[in-house]
Amino acid sequence: MRILFVASECRPFSKTGGLADVASALSGAFAVLGHEVLVSTPRYRGVQPERTPSVPGRRFHFVEHEGYFDRAGLYGEDGVDYPDNDRRFAYFARASLDAAAAQGLAPDVVHLHDWQAALAAFLVRSEGALPGSSVVYTVHNLAYQGVFPPATLTRVGLPASAFTFRGLEFHGNVSYMKAGLVFADAVTTVSPRYAREIQAPAFGFGLEGVLRERAAAGELHGILNGADYTDWSPEVDPNLPQPYTARRLSPKRLAKAALQRELGLEVRRDAPLLGMVTRLDRQKGVDLVIELAPDLVELGVQLAILGNGDPALERRLTRLAARHAGRVGVRIGFVDSLAHLIQGGSDMLLMPSRWEPCGLNQMYAMRYGTLPVVSAVGGLDDTIEEGRTGFKFDVDAPAGLADAIRRAVERYRGDQVTWRRMQRAGMAKDFSWAVSAQEYLRLFATVTGSPAAP
Repeated sequence: MRILFVASECRPFSKTGGLADVASALSGAFAVLGHEVLVSTPRYRGVQPERTPSVPGRRFHFVEHEGYFDRAGLYGEDGVDYPDNDRRFAYFARASLDAAAAQGLAPDVVHLHDWQAALAAFLVRSEGALPGSSVVYTVHNLAYQGVFPPATLTRVGLPASAFTFRGLEFHGNVSYMKAGLVFADAVTTVSPRYAREIQAPAFGFGLEGVLRERAAAGELHGILNGADYTDWSPEVDPNLPQPYTARRLSPKRLAKAALQRELGLEVRRDAPLLGMVTRLDRQKGVDLVIELAPDLVELGVQLAILGNGDPALERRLTRLAARHAGRVGVRIGFVDSLAHLIQGGSDMLLMPSRWEPCGLNQMYAMRYGTLPVVSAVGGLDDTIEEGRTGFKFDVDAPAGLADAIRRAVERYRGDQVTWRRMQRAGMAKDFSWAVSAQEYLRLFATVTGSPAAP
């Protein structure tokens, strides 16, 4: 099968969140399974095409435009979106479709990811780009929709006829996300529970009606993301002081000490260490952790937090670390090696998201024997088994996070036999991309009418 894979970020070239990991791993998994894949992604500032990972069957096309993509950020700076994102990603969508034709690829499937690529679904369906291709659109986070004023239609060369309820119109504006939801042959999102959640107002962000229609027609699918264990596994991780396995967990203590030293925490084996690797915004529940932090310090818990995003949250975390030196360690930014060390060195990983389409960090944490403490939403609920591989709480319960952490800390301190059993149960879980890729390929075969993928 020939697949055009369109994503606005992709490791190792660009990354603001989990989309970059998914784009890299899933496109590679398609190629490993014997399919021809062309990945189209912007050439942002600093992207070095020569660093392209070699996977037989997968090629990359970098969409170039100095005015649009040679900037300090991918989508904006200092928490503010670029005002011309409508033009930037309309250009990206058109250029990605053009690239397939220019490179002689007649794709069976155009696989689009999030709002930045979604306009390509409209171009294929309504303007006849890549005739004969089917379109599958994947929603990674419905909260980010690419909504722009009506003048966008003229700015990016779209017909006025697109501005209808059954088209791109969304409460008087233009929604790129809606282009993908309406004009794709099938819509997927990144976990089964999230596919159900987004059909209700609480998580649908105004698009729940469209999504219910697609679901009723059998055209909305929840396919769980996978984990790239070639990169995220304590047996092979060069960022840890020593490798370790489920059968030999003792070197995990060395990773904990290394993490404590790295973030200026007291080096104590007995202190429960809670890690957090996250984008800093309200969705991720960072504010809940900040509010709870004094109580956690009183409980004898340490916090190790890595992330960037909302400047206000960055400032609050910096002040928190200064106020609780030795107990709270914060690094603003994203450092890949430190992200790995937090996974390996923490006892627990916090993910108190208000909503979470899938989440990858909880999968990584389980492989590292680090027990996740998560809200029971989206993919977090799909992947964590309460009391067996982690701890869950109801995000709507004000005291839920505190209670889940207390349960985890009590288990850690009072029952190491059960703790080790939980660690090993999590490490035995297999969320590898091969499983998820096969689900996508079966869907591709359905929408194209092709024989089932091998």
